[in-house]
Amino acid sequence: MKKILKSLPLIISLVFILAPVFAYLKLSFLSDPIYWFYQWFCHQRPWRSYHMFDYQYALDARMVTLFLGLGIGGLLTSVKKMKPLKWKQAMIFIIIMLIPMAIDGITQLVAELSVINKVMQLPFYESTNFIRSITGIFAGVGISVALFPYINSGESVGFNKEYVKTILFGMFITFLSIPLFVYLWFLSSTKYVPSSMFIDSLQRFPGYNYEVTTGGGHSTINRIFKEPTDPYKQREKYYQNEANGKCNVTTKENCD
Repeated sequence: MKKILKSLPLIISLVFILAPVFAYLKLSFLSDPIYWFYQWFCHQRPWRSYHMFDYQYALDARMVTLFLGLGIGGLLTSVKKMKPLKWKQAMIFIIIMLIPMAIDGITQLVAELSVINKVMQLPFYESTNFIRSITGIFAGVGISVALFPYINSGESVGFNKEYVKTILFGMFITFLSIPLFVYLWFLSSTKYVPSSMFIDSLQRFPGYNYEVTTGGGHSTINRIFKEPTDPYKQREKYYQNEANGKCNVTTKENCD
């Protein structure tokens, strides 16, 4: 049972990679279950996701590195047979490592909510895939290194140099996946492309500088939970009218 628990994080953290490959090969009977499974962990918004062969991964950029961090951290703690932290220290450490993701995610949410029914405004903040991935690394490695040693059992220990080394090494290895994902995206896709060869740092807004779509829009499934696209369509119409000189900002004529 312990062997299964130790290998499970690594398996779950890697399977999502196969979804766009199967989709590209027209093997929807294989890609569909993967996209379907991971929809319960992620909104799967295409504009916040890495792609391969113009199909999105089954997880967005933040969750990609979070899951990889879980797998890599779990593997490191298993190989090193690390003893668990004292429970209180483990909980405090997890909270600290979740702070970057919480700040970035909550700021995005507030920014989105601030422009509801305001098609002439863009959210004051939209994260990038690079920032999302960085915050995912903190969360994934932090959670795994704090919790998975409990599978190894043994007497609890205090935070020590071995933990610091494992955390830093796990974060470094996970970080290396970012330019790899972007490079594979750069090489394999022609319709949906990253902002550069190794780092994707573009802020994308559906209806403004990105197509109108919804969660799972570049996958092979219809998600159970779909967000409405009407606000994005209204935004697209507004900016198209503005570009064509049809929108009168003063009277708001033809701006809706």
